[in-house]
Amino acid sequence: MVKRLINKLRKGVILATAWLLFGGCQSPYEPQPPKAIVYANPNSGDAPLESRITLDGEDPDGNITEYKVEIDDGADGTIEETITQDTPIDITRTFSDGNVKVYGQCTDSTGLKSRKEVYITLSPTATPTAEPTPVPYRTVSGRLQDNETDTNQAGEVRLYIDDVLNQTDSDGGNFSFSVPYNSNVKLKGVIKDGSTQKSYIRTKNLGNVTEDTDIDLRAVPYPDFDTNNDSVIDATDYANFRAHMNENATFSKWNLGTFDRIKIFKHNGSEGDFSDGQVTLILSKITDDNDIEKFVNGYQFTEGVNIQVVDGSPTQSYEDNCIYVVPDGYPGGNGGAAGWTGIKKYSNRTIYSARIEYAPECVLPSNPVISHEFGHVFVAPDGHSNLADELTLMNQYNFTEDTIPLPADIKSGKVVNESTYNSGERLDDIFGASW
Repeated sequence: MVKRLINKLRKGVILATAWLLFGGCQSPYEPQPPKAIVYANPNSGDAPLESRITLDGEDPDGNITEYKVEIDDGADGTIEETITQDTPIDITRTFSDGNVKVYGQCTDSTGLKSRKEVYITLSPTATPTAEPTPVPYRTVSGRLQDNETDTNQAGEVRLYIDDVLNQTDSDGGNFSFSVPYNSNVKLKGVIKDGSTQKSYIRTKNLGNVTEDTDIDLRAVPYPDFDTNNDSVIDATDYANFRAHMNENATFSKWNLGTFDRIKIFKHNGSEGDFSDGQVTLILSKITDDNDIEKFVNGYQFTEGVNIQVVDGSPTQSYEDNCIYVVPDGYPGGNGGAAGWTGIKKYSNRTIYSARIEYAPECVLPSNPVISHEFGHVFVAPDGHSNLADELTLMNQYNFTEDTIPLPADIKSGKVVNESTYNSGERLDDIFGASW
């Protein structure tokens, strides 16, 4: 126990040092780009439409020296009007036909720029209306991050209203949009390095926005197994993973906030018994932060806190918010199996109970069955497939000599147990291939 505590303290020191070196102490001499804030109000209506266009900006470490608005009347890529000045811009224009794209750009004293765009949508025919009532607006803001580190990333975020593209933020990291009250909003975000896409497209449906909203939009980085053995998913792997989540390709996962405990039963009537040594082995693998804890993205299991050893037999098959671990000479009713796992789920795909059965003679340090069955509980509840067949403990026909979670299992845990991904959420909204 002392050795394990020392190892955890060392890890904490290393992480804290890495944070200070790479994220916690930004050089005060590194210039930061400004942030352009451009609005068009109203941004839709019957032609002819008079719209007020404003451009302002913020700069954390300098002065904005130039404000520029470009108007593409017709949204065909041709700029019909450019306004440039050294103060914020506030103009009114009337548009008579088609759609309009407005670009706003701020440049600071160091030459760094920020460019945003908004769309103005005109109805094909004009209908006389009474004087319009000003529409209240709400702010949708947040951060584009990767699900590996939960840190801000450069990239592109798009906002859709009623499934129609409305605004784009190409600065990455922090984003902010202004939308009409009660708009049906969807966000899509992708991590980029310059113009190169580095992640799957993450989609977040916000529904009708009636209050200011702040969210973390976390994207899954593209696979990179071949170079650093630390990331996953090619097309075949994703197809297998999707097929084994469930028939509708939506997440099945635990709510770890309501998870209570793991109960290890030493006996199971006439079905079998675990020796004290086997109980110790199971405990050691559950509490090893390089073993079963890897499935749950760092969630910690501790004997006496959320692990209980029961010197007896279970009186029921399942218990809410618990995982039962029991000895059974015929796991799942199959005498040829080393282990078996049963799962209980709510209709929203949230897992609320599980039962693991091990054949006692298979509970050995050299047998991967202990970690494999916990993999079914936390990352592969509907099958054996995982995010990569050759780098997973979950492929029952291709076990390696490793008896602990492999890179694909670890990645699966980071995806399935990501706090901002919900039970029942569609995989296509997390592994999006196109806008």
